[in-house]
This record gives sequence, structure tokens and C-alpha cells, in this order.
Amino acid sequence: VCNPICCLTDRSVASTIACPNRGGLRPRSEVAVFRYVVEEIPESGLELSHVLDAEWARPFCGAQFFVGARGVRMRLKLSRAGNTIAVQGRLDGALTFTCSRCAEEAPFALDHAFSHLFIEESSRPKVPEDVEDPEDMDVSAFAGAEIDLEPLVGEELALALPLIPRCSETCRGLCQRCGKNLNDGPCQCPPEGEDPRWAALRRVKLEGGHDADPQEED
Repeated sequence: VCNPICCLTDRSVASTIACPNRGGLRPRSEVAVFRYVVEEIPESGLELSHVLDAEWARPFCGAQFFVGARGVRMRLKLSRAGNTIAVQGRLDGALTFTCSRCAEEAPFALDHAFSHLFIEESSRPKVPEDVEDPEDMDVSAFAGAEIDLEPLVGEELALALPLIPRCSETCRGLCQRCGKNLNDGPCQCPPEGEDPRWAALRRVKLEGGHDADPQEED
């Protein structure tokens, strides 16, 4: 089995070439290096940086978000205490999305930090000394000699993206009749006619001679 640290050119920068003989690791064109042998993670910590390409990120971004040619930069710090692994990470990159109101394309600056604890199912957990707030970290149990960070990173990418993205808080959207983008100005559609049910009520006189307005509160 290839040592996962062989994929690092130094302590802080990950190589873009994955180990070809690691069990379960797919080719670099499909996935970055996510799997690590627990015992080979130094207790002093391991820092790495890797670019996740658009092909890998697409399933986690949904139909409205798009990753550019530069991909998403993933930065991870792994710390170990016994068989407990603390992962502190950050995802950043320049994405675009389709506005939920006006359907125009808009930029999205991804900058998302996360932390997670991996605890071996059969062991009593210890927390690495460099972890400041372990009670605020999500926890997962693992079994076996390796941890796989791909599900975690994919989930964090999905959580970093808004469910209903808008190009701006003041986006006016599209006209429901002609489809014109109202951010570019009003459309030429005539005002909608008054509901005939309200017209009948307006003829009703209130005590004192005032006309009833069904849209006013009592």
C-alpha cells in the first residue's frame, strides 16, 4: 500500500498526482487524494492543499452552481491523538450560479471553513492537543486502518451553497406573464384588471357614508 504522505511535495502543498496503487482510489481525473492510513498521520499534524476540479465537484453543487476552470481549492489540516483524527478544512473558489429569481448568471465567492472528528469505533476517543473547541466539531466513527475524507468534503461543499441563490437581495425577478427581466426595467404588460369580487364589495356603503375597502384592516 502506498504511503499517503508520498503524495505531498512538502508539508503544506499536495501533489496533483494521486498514488496509482492505493486500494479504492480512483484515477486523478475523477477524484483527489482523500484516503489516509491513520497510523501514518503524524501526531504533530499534516497540512495539505489540493485543487478539486469541476468534474469531481459537480455532483455536490446541484443544478444551479458551476465550478470554473480553476476548480475549488481544498485546504486540510489533519491532527491525530491515538486513533482519533481531527480534520480542519477550508474550501474556496470562484463559482457561478443561476439566480433563482431572474435566471441570470451571477458570481459566487466560495469561502467555507469546517471541522470534524473521526473516532475509531472500538476505541476510547482522545482529542488532539491543537484542537481548540472539540465540542463544536461534528463526529463520525470509522472502522479499519484508513479514513476516507471524500464524503465529508463533498457534504461540506454542498452545505456551503445556498439553497435558493439570488443575484442580489433586491432582485425583482421575471414578469410572470411576458418573462422580461424586471431588473432591466418595467415590462410593457398592462396592469392586471381588478378582481370583480372586490368591485362588488366596493359598492357597499359603510356606516357614515364611507366606501368599503376590502384591502384595509378593520
